[in-house]
Amino acid sequence: MTTGFAKLAQLSLADNKLTGPVPATFVSQTLRYLDLSNNMLTGSIEFLTNFVNIKAARLDGNSFTGRLPDFSKLPKLRYLSVAQNQLTGYVPASLGELTGLKAVYLAGGNVFQGPAPEFGPSVQTDVMDAASQGSFCRPEPGPCQESVTQLLSVAAGFKFPAMLVASWRGNDPCDKWLGVHCDTSGAVTGINLCRLGLNGTVDPAIGNLSSLQAVLISDNNVTGVVPASIASFASLRVLDISDNAFTGTMPRLPKGVVLWAQGNPELQVPAASSSPAITLPGASKLISEKCGVYMNR
Repeated sequence: MTTGFAKLAQLSLADNKLTGPVPATFVSQTLRYLDLSNNMLTGSIEFLTNFVNIKAARLDGNSFTGRLPDFSKLPKLRYLSVAQNQLTGYVPASLGELTGLKAVYLAGGNVFQGPAPEFGPSVQTDVMDAASQGSFCRPEPGPCQESVTQLLSVAAGFKFPAMLVASWRGNDPCDKWLGVHCDTSGAVTGINLCRLGLNGTVDPAIGNLSSLQAVLISDNNVTGVVPASIASFASLRVLDISDNAFTGTMPRLPKGVVLWAQGNPELQVPAASSSPAITLPGASKLISEKCGVYMNR
């Protein structure tokens, strides 16, 4: 693909065998219509924001991944099809706020998180189809359960890995969500995401899960700082962040919290905060082994 057509208004490369990502250098101020449907393209669709005057974009039938872009940068967009891809994340509110929007197609292959988007009555959409295929916390527009919103922020920090996308669906995190443990009241009391190959960072929203007793994310490739919010749980008893790539200084945890943080060479841990073994009375009821949580639902 090229940027050498200064007055390019329409580009259709549909139904070919194009592979790989769309180059970020593909930029056009004049492009109005883009059809890349039914190829084998991969990577992000962030390139769409390079076409500030685009009115119609067909990207369906590829293998694009990642999140939808900020559509406030595309004020003239009227038609969008991203169906039959592998997109994840939230559908940004900016898409529904486009005043000239006529049609949006999202279903098929994609699994979107968070609330279902709202569109005006004149906009043709397949939101209900997308919801029936596992997208959104509930089929109709409206907020997700509070703990769902908080856990999805955690998943977003980890860049919505495939195993969480597949498992963290619906509006009840206590309904067999991978690594999520709840008490009998439905409060989230534990997160065990050890050894899942996670990347990204720990979102500070984890601090809003006020009933958490155990957070276990060891043996991944999580980077960045340990958010101060993780030290705010009055209920926290065990934190295992060992064998990752955290940096900065470990927040001071409440007295009595068991911490495993070894294997993070760039993380400064106050000596008083580290505990190599479980010494907390009754902790054996919570943890059967390092990185293995047992909780009654």
